[in-house]
Amino acid sequence: IADQANQTRVMLKNSGGSSGVALRFDTQVLPCFTLWKNMAASADGYVTGLEPATNFPNKRSFEAQHGRVIPLAPGATWSAQVDVDWLTTAEEVNASEEAIAKLRKSADGTP
Repeated sequence: IADQANQTRVMLKNSGGSSGVALRFDTQVLPCFTLWKNMAASADGYVTGLEPATNFPNKRSFEAQHGRVIPLAPGATWSAQVDVDWLTTAEEVNASEEAIAKLRKSADGTP
């Protein structure tokens, strides 16, 4: 879900809603998004990944069959921008949640 400028926002927050991290990116440039969690050992906690991308985490051949691999000539470059917002207060987390809720409502067609 993106706004009229093709920008979207995703957020990961702590259970108390007092801190978190939000990513903002262009869905035309990075059309795929993967959220993953690796729970190696309960005592160690876990790692969560928020990954905007041009493709999903499948084998390259599978992603190529679905047109999600960007071919680059030797020496060529490609770039994208991802903005990271460190949310250090409940107010910042709430503002990010409101921005995400607004995106959802626009996708549903509600004002």
